[in-house]
Amino acid sequence: MKQTLCAATCLAMLLASCGGGGGTSSPSPSQPSTQQLVGGSPPVETGAEQDRRARVLVPRSDSLVSTTMYVDEDDPNIRDERLVARCSGTTCAIIWDGEITVDLSTWSFRIFDPLLTRNGITITLGRRSIGSILHNSAFRSSSIRDSVEPSEYSLRGSNAYGDSTGSAPSVDGTWRGMMTAVTTENDDLLLGDALLRYSASESGELLSAEFSNIVNYSRNRAYAERSNVVFVNVPVRSDGTFYRSSASNTKIQGAFYGDDHAEATGIFEYLEMLGAFGTKRAR
Repeated sequence: MKQTLCAATCLAMLLASCGGGGGTSSPSPSQPSTQQLVGGSPPVETGAEQDRRARVLVPRSDSLVSTTMYVDEDDPNIRDERLVARCSGTTCAIIWDGEITVDLSTWSFRIFDPLLTRNGITITLGRRSIGSILHNSAFRSSSIRDSVEPSEYSLRGSNAYGDSTGSAPSVDGTWRGMMTAVTTENDDLLLGDALLRYSASESGELLSAEFSNIVNYSRNRAYAERSNVVFVNVPVRSDGTFYRSSASNTKIQGAFYGDDHAEATGIFEYLEMLGAFGTKRAR
């Protein structure tokens, strides 16, 4: 029962990204800012603007995807868990001491703090959450802590949702934006560039994704473990969704969103990284 209570609370917080605003403390004058590390500019929109978009976006959303979620529990009698969310439409179900279901339509919102803008994406920050709400889709990575006396829990993962186009693009194209991630072993939040390339050919529709210029926001430095992550030859279905996974903790899943495939958003897993991304079509 204790596990179920924690999972229900933490899962809703993680998927809804409803942790309050206010990020980590600012770097000292001798440290580079996140804007400098990433090469971003001051935010061009407010958290309130993204909040208003979210309230319009959620009622018309038809797609929700989530990474595996990692649960750390400080009670030695309860083992740490890896939970896989199985999403259909805007509902995700997780089996953990009973079935726990979270539906997008029940989500609540709080205004997040704008951090920076890069590649046309304004990143916003919560206390343990980082991501963005675009016009047709949204993505976020979070590390949520909760407690059910006398134990404390930590739940980490990423998610993406939106109003899907429902078809694959008919011509080749490029989408640029940002990626976020949380590491499986600690609370570190990551941030970097996202570049997607789509090719429509007689042999099928394929997507490549590159996540680069990765920095560790939580530690205010370049991410030492790897500077980029690449996925190639990801099949794109006729409904505009794409998916590829392997047995080595490697996975990417997402879709095209909005009219004329204006956005491509989704989640990825790569070794210790639980990531999400949002991109806009380059014109």
